[in-house]
Amino acid sequence: MFLIKKDILNYFKRANIKKNDTVFFHGNSMALFQIKGEDAVAKTNIFWNTLIQFLDKDGTIILPTFTYSLGRKKIYNHTRSKSNVGQFSEDFRKHFSETRSMDPIFSVCAYGSKKDEVSKVKYKNSFGKGSIFDFILKKNIKIICLGCELEVVTFLHYVEQVLKVPYRNFKNFKTYYIIQDKKLSQQSVKFYCRLDGSKFKYSLDSLKKEMLKKKKLTVTRFGRVKSYSFNAKDFFDIGYKILKKNNKEFINEV
Repeated sequence: MFLIKKDILNYFKRANIKKNDTVFFHGNSMALFQIKGEDAVAKTNIFWNTLIQFLDKDGTIILPTFTYSLGRKKIYNHTRSKSNVGQFSEDFRKHFSETRSMDPIFSVCAYGSKKDEVSKVKYKNSFGKGSIFDFILKKNIKIICLGCELEVVTFLHYVEQVLKVPYRNFKNFKTYYIIQDKKLSQQSVKFYCRLDGSKFKYSLDSLKKEMLKKKKLTVTRFGRVKSYSFNAKDFFDIGYKILKKNNKEFINEV
């Protein structure tokens, strides 16, 4: 059974999305395939157009379009580089985005009233002060996981950097980028990345449990697909408290 506009609107309400919200979406294209439409493009258009209308003129949509562009072999082109985090975000970038941040590693694209603020976020320290993740916390943006688990939430690395967890450290990387198809530029970016040779997987079961206990995590479904939604400040505060007690709580070493 395919989903229609009414089902999409009901999902937004169940996910605690409200008019004029700013929302940051992690998603899987599989979720949108459930929508009634002629083809994948039509299904995608129906979803995003419905959300744009629902949020109204003061709402904003932000999606990750990370490229992980490191070194001269992989140049970040602000207007042309494809998202490396899935078709869900790449379709949004190509057809709906009004702006894109300049971070050659963790760029995001945006549509809506806060698009200019998003385009100006700093990126010399990917998870530092003034970064997109700092912006997400300060604006207490609503984060949505549609068809994916909490482990994909990149905002977690911002929490980890604040606490200086022992399984990550700072490294400076040379990045190369082109702005609006003009000349090639170079920038050093500070990235709080995994230690060389470290092998671990994330498990946020304890964070999920605590957020549910405190009623700070909304779990619902979009058709057959599970969805999570929460405010960035709640995620930060609860995640910070857990990591403060055990700085390796969220990883399983392999």
